[in-house]
Amino acid sequence: MAQILAALAATDLEPTTLPHSAWDETFPLAPIQSSMRQCFGVVVIAFPRITTDLAREWPDSHRETQLQGRSLATVGLQIEATLALELGQPLLILVDDRLHPEGVLNPKHKGYGAHYFNMNECQRELPANILQRKAEFSEQVKASSGSGQ
Repeated sequence: MAQILAALAATDLEPTTLPHSAWDETFPLAPIQSSMRQCFGVVVIAFPRITTDLAREWPDSHRETQLQGRSLATVGLQIEATLALELGQPLLILVDDRLHPEGVLNPKHKGYGAHYFNMNECQRELPANILQRKAEFSEQVKASSGSGQ
């Protein structure tokens, strides 16, 4: 995540993150919405939160399927991405390739702009495909904020 923040800052964008201390446990979306309304774009970076060794998808139905070794991100990322779309803000979704592709984190849903990355490839530097997506996002943000070049 630090490399993405640095790469955004290098394109004259000022990344903002919402610290955990700003969260409101009674209505957790309020500080997220407030912060997003003050920004010109949103970056969602999805990492595994839960990994299951064995699970069932669509239990108790004719579609029931056994799953092995599936990793999922927090549902909050789906909500944050949806909020950004609802606000009409440029959105960059980066998804760790260990995650199961679902919802807005699924790159086949091209309208949401999810892009997979390999964490090992990002250890030293960001790969070319992520740098390209970051550059496209930066241009969208600059255009939407009125500071386009």
